[in-house]
Amino acid sequence: MGVVEERLEDFFEKVGQAVGAHPVKSLLGSLVFVLGCCGGIAFLKSETRPEKQWVAQNAVALEHDAYVKATWPSNARFNLFAATCNDVDEDNCNILDPKYLKRFHEINQQIMDITIDGSALVGELNTQHKRSEGPWQRYTGNWSFMGAPSSVNGSVSFSGRKCFAFGPFCGKSSIMDVFRDDDYVVNNLDTAAVQRAVNFWEDQETLCPLSIAGADSPCFDSNCQKYKTPTEREDCRNLARSYCSSRCETETVERGGREVTFAKDLASCQDRGCIQLGNLGTATTTAAPAGQLNTDPGEAPESAFEFQPSKVKTMVGGLVKESGVYVRGKYLAGFYAVNKDELFCPREGSVDPVAEEWERRALCLMGIDADPRADPKLECVEDDLLKFHGLFQRSLSDEFGAAIRGDIVKLTLSYVVIIVYCAVMLGQMDAVHSGVALSFVTVLIVGLTIGSTMGLMGYFGVPNSNLNNNLYFLLLGLGVDDAFVLTSEYQRHRSKASLEGQVDETELIARTARTGGISV
Repeated sequence: MGVVEERLEDFFEKVGQAVGAHPVKSLLGSLVFVLGCCGGIAFLKSETRPEKQWVAQNAVALEHDAYVKATWPSNARFNLFAATCNDVDEDNCNILDPKYLKRFHEINQQIMDITIDGSALVGELNTQHKRSEGPWQRYTGNWSFMGAPSSVNGSVSFSGRKCFAFGPFCGKSSIMDVFRDDDYVVNNLDTAAVQRAVNFWEDQETLCPLSIAGADSPCFDSNCQKYKTPTEREDCRNLARSYCSSRCETETVERGGREVTFAKDLASCQDRGCIQLGNLGTATTTAAPAGQLNTDPGEAPESAFEFQPSKVKTMVGGLVKESGVYVRGKYLAGFYAVNKDELFCPREGSVDPVAEEWERRALCLMGIDADPRADPKLECVEDDLLKFHGLFQRSLSDEFGAAIRGDIVKLTLSYVVIIVYCAVMLGQMDAVHSGVALSFVTVLIVGLTIGSTMGLMGYFGVPNSNLNNNLYFLLLGLGVDDAFVLTSEYQRHRSKASLEGQVDETELIARTARTGGISV
C-alpha cells in the first residue's frame, strides 16, 4: 500500500473515531450543514439557452452567435401543421374532398378568432414575481392572430396583432389561400370547383382578388391575367363589374374624406373579393383591401406586394394527377407565423406567454392537448373528419416536459425498488436487523446530497442545466453502492471483533471508516 493510501486511511479512521465518540453531535452538525446548503436552492437559476449550456465560455462561436442575433434578429415563431382524413384510412383518403376543406375552414376560422387576455397573464406574472411593475406589462391587452383593425390617418392600424408580418400581410399559409378564406365560396364548394381552383392557382400571373373556384370567374380571362396595358385593364374591369353585379353588389361612399366600398348585403355576398375589387377600383380611395395595410412609398418596397403563388404541393401532400390535373391528395399542410416577443426569466428561460397561450389554444382546436396541467383547462376533442399533427414552436418543450413527467414516476418507483432491495440485501430476517430503516436512511442521504449540491450551486451562482437531470440516477446508484460497501465493512469488522471478544462501537466505526472510506 502506498503512502497516499495510508494517509487517507489514517484520516478516515480519525473521522470515524470522532463520529463514533460523538454520534449525536455529528448527526445534528451534519444535518444542520446539509440543510444550510439546501437553502441555496432559493437562489438557484436555471440555464436553458443551448449556447450557454454546451459552448465553452468566451468561445468565438458565442461572439458570432451574438453578432448574428443582433444583426439579423429572428422574431418569428413558425407553427407547422398537417391534417389528414380521420374517418377513413390513409389509402382511401382524398383530402381535396369538399367536406374536408369545409371542416378545415371552420377550424381555421376558429384559430383566427382566438383571443388571449394579456391583462390576465400580466396579473399572473405580477403574482408570481410578487411585484406590480415589470417588463411583462407590455403583454397587457387582448391579442389575436390578425389583431383588431382601426383607421389611423387614412391607413389601417392593428392593435393586439400577434401574427408575424411578411411586409403588410400576416404570415400564414394553407389551402384556404386558394379560396381566399371566403366563407360563401368554401361552404359552396363541390369537387369540380375544388379541382378548378387548385389546378389554376399556380397558373396565375397576377393575384386575382375574385374567387377562382367558379367557372364564370373573370380571373380566367387573359386580360385579367396579364393586366398590364390600359386596354387589358379596362376590359378586365368591365368583366369584373359585370360579374360582381350579380355575385356581390357593392356600394362606394365617402367616409372621413376617403372612399370606402362595402357590400350592400354581406349575408348574400357570393364573392367577397368584389368588395376588395371595389376598393381597388375607386380613384381616390385610400382604404386598404381586406387583410392589407396602406403603406407610404417609403415604408415597403413595391416587391412586397408582388404575387408569387405558393406551390400547391406545399399545401397538399400526396397529390395525385390524372390527365395532368390534380384530383386527389392525402394531407393538408400549412403554418401560422406568430410574432416572438420574449422575456428572459432565470428559471424558465426565454418565454413569450402570449404566444405560448395562443399556440396552446390553436393546438387544442386541432384536437391536441399540448399541456393538460395548464390553466385554464381546455377541452381538446379530436375532430371526427380531420386528424391533425402539429409541430409548433412550443411542441418540443411540451414533448420533453411530458417525457420528464413520465420519468418522475419511474424515478419514484426506482427509489421504492431500491429501498426494498437494500432492505432485503443489507438486512436479516428479524425485526431488529431487518435493514428497513437503513434503506430509508440511504435514500434520504442521497436526496440530501442532491439538495445540498443544488444549494451550493445557488450560493456560488452556478446555473442549473439540463445535463444535471442525469445526476439523480447516478447519485442514487453511487449512494446505494456506498451503503453496501460501508455495511459490509462494518459487519466484517464486527465479526472479527466478536471472535476477539472486543466489541467497541467507536472502534468499529473507526475501522469501518478506515477501510471503507477510501473505497467510497
